[in-house]
Amino acid sequence: MDQFIEFNSRHIGPGCPVCIVAEIGSNHNRDLPTVCRMIDEAARAGVDAVKFQTFYADDFISKHITPAEYGLGECYPQTTWQEALQEHLILPFEWYDELVARIRGHGLGFVATVHSTRSLSFALGHQPDALKIASMDLTNTPLLAAVASAGLPMLISTGMGSWADIERAVQVIDAEGCRDVVLMHCVSEYPADYQNLHLRFLGALRAAFLKPVGFSDHSLGVVSSVVAVALGAGVIEKHFTLDRTAPGPDHSFSLEPGNLQRLVTEIRQAEQALGDSRRRISEQEKQNAVKYRRSVVANGPLQAGDAVTRERIKLQRPGHGIPPYDIEQILGCTLTQDVDDEQVITWGMLCCRQPKTT
Repeated sequence: MDQFIEFNSRHIGPGCPVCIVAEIGSNHNRDLPTVCRMIDEAARAGVDAVKFQTFYADDFISKHITPAEYGLGECYPQTTWQEALQEHLILPFEWYDELVARIRGHGLGFVATVHSTRSLSFALGHQPDALKIASMDLTNTPLLAAVASAGLPMLISTGMGSWADIERAVQVIDAEGCRDVVLMHCVSEYPADYQNLHLRFLGALRAAFLKPVGFSDHSLGVVSSVVAVALGAGVIEKHFTLDRTAPGPDHSFSLEPGNLQRLVTEIRQAEQALGDSRRRISEQEKQNAVKYRRSVVANGPLQAGDAVTRERIKLQRPGHGIPPYDIEQILGCTLTQDVDDEQVITWGMLCCRQPKTT
């Protein structure tokens, strides 16, 4: 069972700390100081890794496609989508050395989404900790095989994919001998509507493929990611920006620094709350049991030699005396000492033997 993978000197899988990935994507606005600050803010928020999208425009989309066909004509009028990518959205390759060093300087993992064998070769030159396959490439079997053969952990987004698409992708990756794979549940809407998330699918993914699962979250806010963690997601990926009002395709559904920190905080709290499957009683609960539970007490003053009857006892706090479930054991027993009204009755006050506890 491939339920765990290695990532940046850590494990990802059931019961392991969640790996939180801040997706910078195109939100750098092709400005080096901006992307440097984004890395710093992501580290300050407490994420585990930063992700870039690594691609060449002409590997990515036809020159005949316009931004207007993607609903982005206002952002990039009178241009092709290739030109918009090149001029505004591609992270310049000459920045990678400095940016990856900055990521490493913060002790974070580096993840690269690659879209072609050419961008894969470039990304490998910067020693990423993992490679990501975007949802749009779930059916791109040549790319899947090439990335799988690189020998690095893979994050596979499943947005827009049918069950058959996911099965095929896993088969291609397994055939290349890649076992360190996280299947990322994803809904390719921007933003994704809550009613379309179907986060319970995480359980079906993990059960069917016996691999760690994660969630690439395009919904607004942080609640969906926290719920995904509760349902078994070992990786959470979330788009990140310095300003949600900035122009560009991804800013509006991304998290700003304050909410990115909130995401990390709430996921860590969720991990603590999940704990494990064993029944545990905290030390505070044990103390509270004495204060809040009830014991057998005298219903009026009683004398030594009196027999215990239902009329002569009642149940009150505190809970350090004979518990209610032992009432039948003490009926008919006689008291060995006088007892005040509402005084807790203990086994030492009775002539009968205390039953063994299980």
